[in-house]
Amino acid sequence: MERRLNALIVLCAAVILSGLAPEAFAQGQKQKAEKKKTAGDRVDISDLENKYWAPKDTDFKVVQNRLYTKEGRYSLSTGVGILVNDPYNNATTYEVTGNYYFSERFGVELSWMKVNAEYGEVVANLERFASGGTRPDFSQLDSIYEVGFNYVPFYAKVSLLGKRIIYFDMMITPTLSVVDYTQELQGGNRDQTAFAYGFNISQHFFLNKRWTVRADLKNRWFDEKRTRWRESDRKELGTTFNNTTTFSLGVQFFF
Repeated sequence: MERRLNALIVLCAAVILSGLAPEAFAQGQKQKAEKKKTAGDRVDISDLENKYWAPKDTDFKVVQNRLYTKEGRYSLSTGVGILVNDPYNNATTYEVTGNYYFSERFGVELSWMKVNAEYGEVVANLERFASGGTRPDFSQLDSIYEVGFNYVPFYAKVSLLGKRIIYFDMMITPTLSVVDYTQELQGGNRDQTAFAYGFNISQHFFLNKRWTVRADLKNRWFDEKRTRWRESDRKELGTTFNNTTTFSLGVQFFF
């Protein structure tokens, strides 16, 4: 009897295990597939981690999209300014400038400046003290024709009192110029022309895609001829190295 009971128990256990085996096998296969799928969906960030801990920042480059662009565009600017560093003259300048930008970084420009000069304090004091009998040996600027190559190293935006974002860039421009000036001489003035080279710094504040506010600080260097002012003692004094600086403020329109 006992032997039959044991045989029955073994038979029942075999039947139960045979029924569970397919389900267990299927469950195991399902778990393996899920693990494989999870491993396949995992992103390998080892390269990113290596770059993060790299000793140099040159591995990362961030490109800032520009809201206002200049590439492939023409522009026309007008400005009004002053002569900054001439002790003999006070002057108002009027300027027209045309630009073409090959890219956001590089461009070319042509400009013409008219200078309306008046005697400065030094000349006025000499005339007053000498009753008009003497003046310094000096010249007055008349006009400047200029060509330049633009380089724009900076583009940025700033918050104005937390209420408005202002977009701007700064432009550096080496230039070549032809300067027309007038020698002040007793008995009749003399017109002269000189070749000059220069270095300009311009700042653009973008209002929209068409208009900017433009500020220019322009420096030019040239050899200026000097002649004795007094007619009775007329003598050529050779040349002196002249540095002319102007500052102007105006608007720029992009086509």
